[in-house]
Amino acid sequence: MLCLTVEVSGGVHLTEAGGLMYEHVSTALRSYEKGLAAARETLGNVNSELKLGTIYAMQGKFFSEAISEFQEACTFNPLIKIEQAYSRELIARVHKGSIDAAFASLVNEAKDLKKVVCWSQPLVLAVNSKSKLAERSSITLEELAGLEISTYNKESPVYNGVNSLARKNGLNLSYSFDDEITMSSMVTANPNVAAMFCHSFLVKAFEDVVCLPIRGVPADFHKVYLMSRRESQPKVVEEFIDFMGQYRFPNVLLSE
Repeated sequence: MLCLTVEVSGGVHLTEAGGLMYEHVSTALRSYEKGLAAARETLGNVNSELKLGTIYAMQGKFFSEAISEFQEACTFNPLIKIEQAYSRELIARVHKGSIDAAFASLVNEAKDLKKVVCWSQPLVLAVNSKSKLAERSSITLEELAGLEISTYNKESPVYNGVNSLARKNGLNLSYSFDDEITMSSMVTANPNVAAMFCHSFLVKAFEDVVCLPIRGVPADFHKVYLMSRRESQPKVVEEFIDFMGQYRFPNVLLSE
């Protein structure tokens, strides 16, 4: 008899053969569920549930408007469930099938997923309102040389792009933080602190933070994609992907 599990200290674990069997059974169950959903849609029983993931920076007013417009455009009433997380976690959930699609940043783990560019974020310099730089309307990369600036850590999807700019322009960056919320809190607490991050509606929570556009850096510095698995999807998922692929999200900084 094929041995699929073994008892070890701390509980029962799958053997190598058990792990392979688990993968095949899981694939078969997912295939069965998709086949059942497709059959129901053929009979006119549309699967209206959409399990959607998104990074936190997407969920401003414009995001809500886009979801609302999609619901109005549908020929049926979609049930949309939304989860929030960082990009790598969202992509892992798409792979596992726990969500159908996700708005996320491009990382290596997403290379086998279907991708549609939906939105972009400008790179900005954030300074305290008491800083002399706060009087400026914008700033250049050359003017940032010599300043000590905090930015994303090496685990962030934005790190490579920012690091490339730093190397080319001789910038002194401290790669320490996960997100713009954390950096904004540091800037608002200290007039001498500056940060470089991708602008989003989240920064509006900090009244003492002034964001300066950086001249010479493309306005679409950081792109956000709608990602999904490369396989047959329920009608509601396909329609959502097609809709968002044509939808035009505003540039957050320019629309304020």
